[in-house]
Amino acid sequence: MIIKILNKYKRKTFPFITKAILLFSFLFLFAEKTYSQAKTLSGIVSDSLNTPLENANVLAKSRAEKPEIKFAIAD
Repeated sequence: MIIKILNKYKRKTFPFITKAILLFSFLFLFAEKTYSQAKTLSGIVSDSLNTPLENANVLAKSRAEKPEIKFAIAD
């Protein structure tokens, strides 16, 4: 009888533990991937006389194989 109870307990907890480990593994990998992609670039766009340009366009180019870049510009 004790063996039946233990077997029943093992069947219920093992899938839960497996799912929890997989979930935390995926969350950890996703968090690391998004953190490693965060870069900060700051500066002032100016002309040849060093006066700041208003409404200047900034183009970000990727040096990697995947050319897709997402970025935002704020004051």
